[in-house]
Amino acid sequence: MKKNRIISLLLSLMFCINPGYAQVTKDAQAFYDQGIKLKDEKKISEALEKFRQAISINANYTEAIYQAGWCQNDLENYRSAIDYLRKARESWSLIPKVHFELGYSFEKFGYSDSAVASYNRCIELKPDYALAYKQLGYIAYLKEDYPAAIAKYDKYQELNKSEITDYLFWYRKGFAQNAVKDYTGAKTDLLKSLEYKTDYMNTYLELGFATFKLKQDEEAITYYKKAMEFDLKNHVPYNGIAEVY
Repeated sequence: MKKNRIISLLLSLMFCINPGYAQVTKDAQAFYDQGIKLKDEKKISEALEKFRQAISINANYTEAIYQAGWCQNDLENYRSAIDYLRKARESWSLIPKVHFELGYSFEKFGYSDSAVASYNRCIELKPDYALAYKQLGYIAYLKEDYPAAIAKYDKYQELNKSEITDYLFWYRKGFAQNAVKDYTGAKTDLLKSLEYKTDYMNTYLELGFATFKLKQDEEAITYYKKAMEFDLKNHVPYNGIAEVY
């Protein structure tokens, strides 16, 4: 009984010494909630300011720190995003989305090895985190490691629950399949790219190459001619048609 009275007395003293403690927490929460609302409305700069205000009240407010990092990524301020997300990672080391978002910051900032490490850590914590596979595929694609890129892209397709409408995803996967001589797969994926964007010249060039290799000569010539419409001075479609003939 005496011990309980001592604990109650200590708690009372704590709030007497710092009567604003409860209000500070409430204020930080209010700024955070405003930030989330603005973020949902796609007002990213305004949302970032609210998260910063929350952090200024509570420097260890991990949720606000993470959201500030997310906003900086969306605003393409990747150096600042890295700083916020590294701080968030200290408290949320077992939260997959922190590692994914940090991986994205590293990737965009040019730290590809750090990006790969962060994405892999994300996958360790959540093996079905589809977007991490997509980004790993893109990093492999840029390194011209096409078998690895295809493997990651395949995993992304397997795990993704919604329709993939990113034309660049299908283009890059088709390009990689052309590179490993899977021309049938390349044609399938490049045609998917065309479903979502019909004015990307490189898709027609890759389709011309894939159909040429499949000995579908008339189709190949059609795709190369379509590519010419975008840039009459580009030599690649002319070379492609010459190769078909």
